[in-house]
Amino acid sequence: MYVYLLLAFLGYLVYQRSVRFSNLSRVKTIVAHDPTLTKMETCRSTQLLTMLTDFPFLYTKSLEFGLYRTYAIPRISTLLQHTRNLVDDEKVGRRYDDTDYILREAVERGGWSADQIANASGDQELLRGKRALERLNALHARWSIPNDDFLYVLSVFICEPIRWIQRYGWRPLDQVEKEVHFHTWSQVGVAMNMHSIPCTLDEMFAFNEAFEDKYMTLKPSNVVVSEATTRLFFTGIPSFMHPFGRQAVSALCDPRLRSAMSLSPPTIPYLEAILGKCLSLGAWVQRHLLLPRSRPSLRTAEKVDSHTGKYVGKW
Repeated sequence: MYVYLLLAFLGYLVYQRSVRFSNLSRVKTIVAHDPTLTKMETCRSTQLLTMLTDFPFLYTKSLEFGLYRTYAIPRISTLLQHTRNLVDDEKVGRRYDDTDYILREAVERGGWSADQIANASGDQELLRGKRALERLNALHARWSIPNDDFLYVLSVFICEPIRWIQRYGWRPLDQVEKEVHFHTWSQVGVAMNMHSIPCTLDEMFAFNEAFEDKYMTLKPSNVVVSEATTRLFFTGIPSFMHPFGRQAVSALCDPRLRSAMSLSPPTIPYLEAILGKCLSLGAWVQRHLLLPRSRPSLRTAEKVDSHTGKYVGKW
């Protein structure tokens, strides 16, 4: 009996190893047919395979913590505090979800390429993405926001997922995946009327780091906005876990971000190392024991709800 179980387990490991990198292979095949990334569908499909199929957890968490980085820029946090949408507890959840849904619609459904939209008027997927970006532009149009602030937020959406996956992922990102990720979000920036967008991924990282060196400093508005979002993240978590949750948030922030948010370093001994080891253990299990996901982790609905006639989000 034990011999058969061992053989079955070894057979599973051989099969798991043969398919574990299948999504990366599919990405390379797709990009090989469009190496200049001129087709929006090339970017969309590869983004779904990489970020939302192979790394959905890290992608989501990197953007959640990326929000903290934007709150640590006084010029941005001051505006957010003024609008009250990400400060008042009764508004912050709705505003956070609205922003996430709009950006997810654009990335998950496409619609950021004006040229292709013009030739795809009947494609409901593309039209959904187009309407999402139009709505996002309308929301921002009422405020006078410097182009550099837009570019910084864009750089966070580009750089943070790459950093998190490089640090905690079950495999490193291939250069092709990084370039597709950069190109996708750069096109979103173009659709949002940003200008002077860095031309390469290296230039985007350099812009991100230089901007933070210059502008990431402590101001009371940073703390006010970040506190409201932190309380939102703890929704549904028992109150006795909140102190540990705050320590974990601090442990996952770098020293410069902690300083700009007035976060105390974690007092639990070795918490940073423990969390890092836990994430590394999860990555090891994924790489060596688990089969790859077969479908992307989408938040936006694929079909209209028959009862309401609306697209209803999944979570």
